[in-house]
Amino acid sequence: MSTSRKNQIIYNSKQFSDRKKLAYVHALKSDFLEKDIAHESMTQTQLKNLADNLEVPLSRLFDTKNAIECGISEPHNLDELSKLKVMQKIPQTIQTPILIKDDKYLLVDDIGDIIRLEQGN
Repeated sequence: MSTSRKNQIIYNSKQFSDRKKLAYVHALKSDFLEKDIAHESMTQTQLKNLADNLEVPLSRLFDTKNAIECGISEPHNLDELSKLKVMQKIPQTIQTPILIKDDKYLLVDDIGDIIRLEQGN
């Protein structure tokens, strides 16, 4: 993740819903740098900074359902450091996509979130 304030979308190309939201960002003709975590890993520091900038606990970035599907037993019982290690090693456990526009960070739940960010709301 770049330290500059460029617009960026962090997504997982192995997730259909992420690819759909990425296509929507492309349709807006917005200028976003792309970071595909399926092919570009994130460090534990980057993940922690991302959670801090989103102003959410790290557990909000941790996808428990995908962790279970990836064979992690009892992922809800992991401490923060263990979650960071899992997220770094298994990117499917990171909630995505995440949009960064100027100084705004947004964990995208639906396309409406992208529209609101583009409109400045």
